[in-house]
Amino acid sequence: MSFPAPPEIRFFSEDTRAKFINNADVTTMEKRCKQLLAATPMFMNEMKRTAALASVSPLYGFIYRNLIGIKWSMYALVVLLNLNIVMASYGAERVKTHGYESAAKGPDDSRYTLSLWITWVLGMINVAGYIVLVGFLGIGEIPLVIKETDARAASALADPTITAYTDLGAFR
Repeated sequence: MSFPAPPEIRFFSEDTRAKFINNADVTTMEKRCKQLLAATPMFMNEMKRTAALASVSPLYGFIYRNLIGIKWSMYALVVLLNLNIVMASYGAERVKTHGYESAAKGPDDSRYTLSLWITWVLGMINVAGYIVLVGFLGIGEIPLVIKETDARAASALADPTITAYTDLGAFR
């Protein structure tokens, strides 16, 4: 007997899969299956939330599909930004202001005006990219982390063997 995969399966992230595989006890098939069944609600919550967000916002779906490329692009922008600063700072003739100081105050020499503009443009693109990534994580990942934390807290509170949940002496 087999069951069809839910349509949200395409939103099952590789990170979640890898996290489960790395943390699963693979000594026996029984333990692995029990852990898989216990983790299934978390998997389904993540897939349903991501599918719902991607269906409501095409931008969210685009970012989800291209997250790795966006991260590498942000890294490349940072490298280009720093190379631009280094090249403007340590050219053939040294200027009075160096690096980010020249970006903040303006260049002493008009030959570095283009470099200053490149610095500001790359910096603004970089800031916009970080805002998009933080927004993406805030909308998609943080509610899932909160739900998982609440589930762990509820299971800890239900455990009768735990008598003290906090050690307030740590703060004294």
